[in-house]
Amino acid sequence: TTNKIVHRESPSPMQIINPTLPVPQQKEFDGKVFPLIKSPDTPVSYDDTLKWAKESKDAILADLKSHGAILFRGFPVKTPEDYNGFLQQFDFKFKDAWLGGGQPRHRIVGPVHTSTESPPHLKIPFHHEIAYLPEYPGSLMFFCEQPPAADGETPILLSTRLFERIESERPEFVKKIKELGVRYIREISDESTCTSEYQKSWQHMYATEDKEEAVKRALASGSETAEWAENGSLKVRSKIFPGYQVDPLSGKCTWFNAVVLLHPATARVGDQNVDDVPWNVTFGDGSPLDPNDIRAAGAAMDAECIAFQWQAGDMLLV
Repeated sequence: TTNKIVHRESPSPMQIINPTLPVPQQKEFDGKVFPLIKSPDTPVSYDDTLKWAKESKDAILADLKSHGAILFRGFPVKTPEDYNGFLQQFDFKFKDAWLGGGQPRHRIVGPVHTSTESPPHLKIPFHHEIAYLPEYPGSLMFFCEQPPAADGETPILLSTRLFERIESERPEFVKKIKELGVRYIREISDESTCTSEYQKSWQHMYATEDKEEAVKRALASGSETAEWAENGSLKVRSKIFPGYQVDPLSGKCTWFNAVVLLHPATARVGDQNVDDVPWNVTFGDGSPLDPNDIRAAGAAMDAECIAFQWQAGDMLLV
């Protein structure tokens, strides 16, 4: 279905409509759709697309703050190079690499990287991008060049709503997270034994072959300790992270952490649980998290999320 409300966002002659999708591909919260969809009312050129993005960037970013996510659909963006050109209209500050980031991926063009190198049978739990590091991106954008034949969605959710839900269902769990914070523990394989299914080797993660330098870079990127194991892996334990943040716009608490991503309770391959994973999460004082709390948080995420079906040329800004 399509909401044919047309509005002009800039001096550009392009007219933008806001199509709608059925639940669970799109939901409405407090009178605002999530994600907001922006599409041209009629076919447009790539040059006009770039012009519109540049002229409308302030309005687009204001909508992003208001709605939480924007799906750009129906624009003539066909290749990673086209996508990179679209990205450049927003004056984002791109960071070349995030030392300590674990997800396997590689550069395509400019700041554009593959979203993950993990095989399709692995389900990636909900998380905030590298929330286990002291530095993290303020926004992310995804691009679909080729829609998947089946599945392959990128589910998203509103973290303020998630916080409220988990707090109402597991108040003691959230209270301890707020009081104690969390620590992330990771065992990072040597290149010689790394499969890259779950995470990169320490050589790739810290961009060095030198062990002493790897330890320095680990300690400089959020780790409190970094020790070598007999098998050549680097074991790192993070400093204490808060586990939540306060949204500056609404003043509400937002669920901001990687506890569901990095706790063994949610590690799965297909429909099977996986016990032998190279990471864990504890409270800030080192005490363990209850696996039932982690699974309950994961269930809350599944209930709150939206998951639309990718179309060629789609771009999602969060």
